[in-house]
Amino acid sequence: MARIFIDGFETQKWLYTAGGLWENYAGVGHNITTGYETGYCFYIPGNFGILYKNLPSAASYYFGFHYKGTGASGRFIQFLNGSTVLGVVYYSVATGLFSVYKGDQATWLATGSIIVPAGNWCHLQISFLPHATTGTFVVKVNGILDINFSGSTAPSTSDIDKVALYCIGGSATNYWDNFVVDDAAYPGVSRIALLTPSGAGNSTQWDPSAGSNYACVDEVPYSDADYVYTNIADEVDTYAASDLPSEAAVVKCVQVTARARKEGSGPPNIAIACRTTGGDYYSADQSLQSSFASQSKLWETNPGTAAAWTTSEVNAMEIGIKSRP
Repeated sequence: MARIFIDGFETQKWLYTAGGLWENYAGVGHNITTGYETGYCFYIPGNFGILYKNLPSAASYYFGFHYKGTGASGRFIQFLNGSTVLGVVYYSVATGLFSVYKGDQATWLATGSIIVPAGNWCHLQISFLPHATTGTFVVKVNGILDINFSGSTAPSTSDIDKVALYCIGGSATNYWDNFVVDDAAYPGVSRIALLTPSGAGNSTQWDPSAGSNYACVDEVPYSDADYVYTNIADEVDTYAASDLPSEAAVVKCVQVTARARKEGSGPPNIAIACRTTGGDYYSADQSLQSSFASQSKLWETNPGTAAAWTTSEVNAMEIGIKSRP
């Protein structure tokens, strides 16, 4: 395995029930604003806020993302097992330095030496192995090793099954962009581009609420004013998609996301579709709820070639959905 999850917040949504990819949150003020360089990012302003993403349970993970902290010092990311906080990373606006802590900021472990002035974007890569005796906690700032701690990194030896973006402090505001989770290696400095439906694909089997199928699902942010629908199992709808930015050189993965729900006696499941190199490929069946929620599938390699994606393959692919019984 490698890439587990990505989110560039380009859909301008964050909670999965509202078209985003994160499970739940606490506090107030979570929102979207102009992001790193271009596009959008996620931020939490002031006081207390937290946003959770569930992960497959694993002994360790690698995280990469752009980050900006302003206003007040505090933790900005924490790693959990269930409700137990295993470790946190802290940013000081006074010194511009990062620190790592064991548990719920219970025990200081180390502070780095690379200064990132408050209000400046940086790219962070974090490796965390929570262990009571032989753990590791590593932080890279803009690709340079800043913290490399070994020893007792967590209150107990536990797998990570959740990550949380965090903000605390009356005047603090934290920003995140291009968020990547990997279970095998440092993600490197990545950018996440949003590609949207731009034309009819190879299969147009679902029914549009009005007009063309692809034009019913191309809005950013999403709109429930138009949509595609079907009451028949195993119908496929695919769409041509917009191209990658011209500066894109290496493609690490493709993640396809749909916002869907079950209504009445229609098919209760959906499969995420990707058409590439002349074939159709599908995710495992994903169960639908009675209210809209995000469904997604990440392909680290091209399913048609089993090799790394090329930019031309991504630009030529179709994305879509399949109704499943």
